[in-house]
Amino acid sequence: MTIILNELMNFTDIYAQLKDKKMSFKTSYNLRRLAASTEEHMSFYYDELQKIINTYGDRDENGNLVLIDDNQAIKIKQDSLPECQSKINELLLTPVDVPDMTFAIEDLENFELTPAQVGFFMNFIS
Repeated sequence: MTIILNELMNFTDIYAQLKDKKMSFKTSYNLRRLAASTEEHMSFYYDELQKIINTYGDRDENGNLVLIDDNQAIKIKQDSLPECQSKINELLLTPVDVPDMTFAIEDLENFELTPAQVGFFMNFIS
């Protein structure tokens, strides 16, 4: 099955909330398989994001990236903002392959999920 990288990134938040909950073996197995494939794709995402940051990040006189927002973000060169955002959006829309699997609605009934989280599972509900 193919989904976009941004959807898979959303799954990492969902998985963090669900991974310690008791559920059927089948549901646990499918979630774990999906999480395992996520790790590989997230590594790709961070590698590519680092390349974008290295290209568009603002640097100080020593060549170090300039940190902003209490050192939580990297300043992007003002004249490069639109192009940088375009590259990040392109990265987030990258198609990625995940294991083919399905969940029955009953498999997910006991979870408290937001509508946005349910939206992720719509791709996998049989």
